[in-house]
Amino acid sequence: MPNPVDQKKKEMPKDPSNSMERYRVLFESIRQGVVSQDQDGKIVLVNPAAERILGMPFQEMKNKTSLDPRLQTIHEDGSDFPMDMHPGWIALKTGQNVKGTVMGIFNPREGRQRWLNVSAVPIITPGGKHPIRAYMIFDDITDLKQTQLQLKESEERYQSMLENMIDGYFEVDLNGNFLFFNQALLEISGYSSNKLSKMNFRELMDQENAQCFFEAFNQVFVTGQPEKGHVGELIRKGGDKRIVEVSSSLLIGPDGEKWGFQGIARDITEQRSFGKEKERLEEELRQFQKLEAIGRLAGGVAHDFNNLLTGISGYAQLLLPKAEDHPVIQRGLKQISDLSDRAADLTRQLLAFSRKQPLSSVVVNMNALIENLSRMLRRIIGEDIVLKSMLAPELWNVSVDPGQMEQILMNLAVNARDAMPQGGEIIIKTSNIVLDQKFAKMHVGVKSGFYIELMFSDTGKGMDKATQERIFEPFFTTKEPGKGTGLGLSTVYGIIKQHKGNIWVRSKIRQGTTFEIFLPRAAGPAAELGRKRDTKIMPKGTETILVVEDEEAVRNFVHQVLEGQGYRVFTAPSPEEAKEIFERKGWEVALLLTDVVMPGENGFELYKKLTSRRPSLKVLYMSGYAMDTLIQEGEMSPDIPILQKPFPPKVLTNKVREILDA
Repeated sequence: MPNPVDQKKKEMPKDPSNSMERYRVLFESIRQGVVSQDQDGKIVLVNPAAERILGMPFQEMKNKTSLDPRLQTIHEDGSDFPMDMHPGWIALKTGQNVKGTVMGIFNPREGRQRWLNVSAVPIITPGGKHPIRAYMIFDDITDLKQTQLQLKESEERYQSMLENMIDGYFEVDLNGNFLFFNQALLEISGYSSNKLSKMNFRELMDQENAQCFFEAFNQVFVTGQPEKGHVGELIRKGGDKRIVEVSSSLLIGPDGEKWGFQGIARDITEQRSFGKEKERLEEELRQFQKLEAIGRLAGGVAHDFNNLLTGISGYAQLLLPKAEDHPVIQRGLKQISDLSDRAADLTRQLLAFSRKQPLSSVVVNMNALIENLSRMLRRIIGEDIVLKSMLAPELWNVSVDPGQMEQILMNLAVNARDAMPQGGEIIIKTSNIVLDQKFAKMHVGVKSGFYIELMFSDTGKGMDKATQERIFEPFFTTKEPGKGTGLGLSTVYGIIKQHKGNIWVRSKIRQGTTFEIFLPRAAGPAAELGRKRDTKIMPKGTETILVVEDEEAVRNFVHQVLEGQGYRVFTAPSPEEAKEIFERKGWEVALLLTDVVMPGENGFELYKKLTSRRPSLKVLYMSGYAMDTLIQEGEMSPDIPILQKPFPPKVLTNKVREILDA
């Protein structure tokens, strides 16, 4: 016999009985369901796997079409599959392969819905123009669909892969030379039909994998039993490697002679990588949830502590002028005031981490903000560290609190300086970027959209993986005792999250650190950056003010300050008592000065009820953290007046005067 195998033999053996035997064995060994339809869409043949998956014997399906109620299929959204959209019907009418269609069908034997991944292949006789038959090949993916319901995020990520997955079919002689293959195997291997027809199975893999596969073939040859699920590595054209699962069985002629092997090759590369990707996402989710829990705790502690600091600091500053003739007492009060200020700084950092810090957001251009701050940054980092900026010329604007953004850059600069005691380089880079759905699905808490990216890199000593996992936790620090609170990077994290952004760190030991910050794009022109001046005077007034505060120390302090400046003050420890006072004295009250979070009603609800009786009533809110009940996502709108606790007497009186004079 000649060595080359003619094209007709590769496509289909001439002997009909041989062909029937080949496909009978294939039908019985393949774990996929196979249904053959004639040119009218009627079922003429099914394999045992199809009977099992569909839950009915061939005799009940014979000569039926997809319009038969027992074979009615549905889309994933529950709608019916019409005849003209059925994969087998499309293959018959177009002569084209149909791949990866997901369909649902009721299995009467099990009394439940089954989900299938269906492909259809048309059969055209030599010289013919129109298909005379179509084969539908399908996988039972019911268990997979159940898993997808439990892992919604995983469902979206792998939906496309699962719907379009299709297996390759091949036939080789006893030496491994290809005799026949389908289009799917061409796609898996990357070779053309002409090239693959001249190749040996061994040429698709390295020597080690080839030996393992042929040992499996030898096992099939000796035992005559199919070999299922042998896993190995296939090398595609171009060198790309794929993991495939191969099930194979013998090809036996009419005379009983063993003359080759047939098999199904399934690309399981993505399935193998799924486990690792799932572990990575679970770890990222654990880190995200841990920071969320710490943030809630930190925000609650900071809020309660700010109430105490308001009283401590306020009374100390009220008593300072009265202790001028008592130096020892005055020094003690000054120490109390200074320590209260330091404690207030700590609580502000905790509030920033917990995303409870009020924001005064304006539309700015980060390039302008970086350039304005560059001189201060150079003073912070010192002369032995070079500061470079690579700013995108057409950078999009963002809506941020400029002061908070400056705090981020200064915190990062301080950390970079400490990581480069012998000097080095800091690079600040900005760019426009679009985060697509694929990126969002691969990162916890990320939404797709238009962003600016700010990269802050240093050439310092870097961090190991364990340090990177905890870098944003409050009070975690790698510095020596007394040289850091561990709140710097946690503050950065909280500010970025409160601005609906994201931050990641990349670092390697002795290779520096890079922080990647993404902030959502904002519409509108950028505002001019400027700084507010602190007013030194304490203005007076004669108006009547209703103070509502459930913390007694804060309530008494505010009362004493305002009364000392000439105001008439009513106080109430709760919204209910405030409404009773307003019933009697409401016509006199010019300003409602109220805490935000109180038992019963919050300050916003109280103001709304009081203004229904007196629309001209003005309001000033006090809060230990941002007014979550007032502003969605915790962002403070510039037109809502608020005093951030703790506040000194000057700030209180100036703000009250500002609201009354508005």
